[in-house]
Amino acid sequence: MLYRRKILLALIDAFGGSVDKLRLQKMLFLLSQQQERPCYEFVPYKYGGYSFTASRDIHVMHEKRYLREDRRVITLTKKPYISSGLKSQDLIPIAEPEFINEVYLHPTLHIGGTPMSGRKLTVDWKHTAEELYAHYNNTPNTQIARRFQALALLRRGRTLKETAAIVGVSMRTVQKWLTWYRTGGLDELTRRTRGGNRIPVRPLLTPDQQAQLLQHAATQGFRTLREAAAWCRETLGVELSERQMQRLFHRLGVRRKIPRPMAVRADAALQAQCRGFARR
Repeated sequence: MLYRRKILLALIDAFGGSVDKLRLQKMLFLLSQQQERPCYEFVPYKYGGYSFTASRDIHVMHEKRYLREDRRVITLTKKPYISSGLKSQDLIPIAEPEFINEVYLHPTLHIGGTPMSGRKLTVDWKHTAEELYAHYNNTPNTQIARRFQALALLRRGRTLKETAAIVGVSMRTVQKWLTWYRTGGLDELTRRTRGGNRIPVRPLLTPDQQAQLLQHAATQGFRTLREAAAWCRETLGVELSERQMQRLFHRLGVRRKIPRPMAVRADAALQAQCRGFARR
């Protein structure tokens, strides 16, 4: 039998031979944190850490009749000599389930009474609630102002759940803001923007060059995009493609001048006279 499966069976046996599936995953996660080389790897999940390998091992041992896997509960069906081949450092937490029970089932309360899966999260507050509310009221950017509001609520003793409901975001978002504050303070909190920290795009033309382009387009005009690109290359010394010229004209509000159709035998003088009668 694989060593990690012996640990899994021993852990179920330590809790009376029957344990909730979700609780077993969390117990395995806590146990793996104490191992030098963890037997199971975990990924973030909405209820805590989750191991796909452990889930697969449970299914395999269910087929081999070592345990019975129900919808929510896992129960041992037979007890092999599972503890004989375990290492001493792995036997200590398994033999003392009170330790895991104290760590996970009765966690320390912090940040307004929010349990954090057995590990106390300390926040080194560098600002008071009043200072955070002042930043919240004086920040014109509503996206960043909500972060100040969330921190101020946490500083006042609100829970993560209550803060997320008041601000209108998820609990994970509030935790992310709190992590930014712990990492770099208010500077890190305001530096982060939606869409990532993108490098600002350098404009194709300077404001003076754009003014020259607009003046030439208004007075003489360009027949084609290729002609406009050639003018920029010769006059401004900037190499632009036709696609870049099209985007630049669109951003500057330059539109194509569409000629109006005229009849071949149209008489301009007679048309002007007719317009005069129409105004009367």
